[in-house]
Amino acid sequence: MRPTAVYGPGDRELKPLLDQAMKGMLPRPVGNRRVSLLHIDDLVDALLFAMRTTPGEAGPYPLADARAQGYRWPEIAAAAARLRGDRVRVIPVPKTLLYLLSLGTTLSAKALGDDPMLTPGKVRELTFEDWSCDSSAFRARTGWTPQISLDAGLSSLYP
Repeated sequence: MRPTAVYGPGDRELKPLLDQAMKGMLPRPVGNRRVSLLHIDDLVDALLFAMRTTPGEAGPYPLADARAQGYRWPEIAAAAARLRGDRVRVIPVPKTLLYLLSLGTTLSAKALGDDPMLTPGKVRELTFEDWSCDSSAFRARTGWTPQISLDAGLSSLYP
């Protein structure tokens, strides 16, 4: 099984971006990028479901929430805006600036003996054009269905 971008309690990758969105501003890489998301509870449910059933043939099986086409950054901002009851500005950030920031955070984190959050590798991930995936093959073979929408997932993180 190959889960997409997983978020939820304990998340250290997407949570900082979601925190920014909940404060009213969502930085995003320039471009019209798309990403699929999966709440950690749905991932755990899919793993448990896979142990109880047999998919029939070897994967890999992509896993994502029920939105097969994924989300564009403005759609993520809109979900955050609905939850916070106020607008979320989407701030386009050029890839070059993201890369320079990643070099700075990597150097400072190493100097402090910490793990950097934004690395050149993470910039490559963030600026990839289409990270959407469709888990319909896994659903068809096992009957599993993701239960947590982006709105519900954000509500669980920001009650």
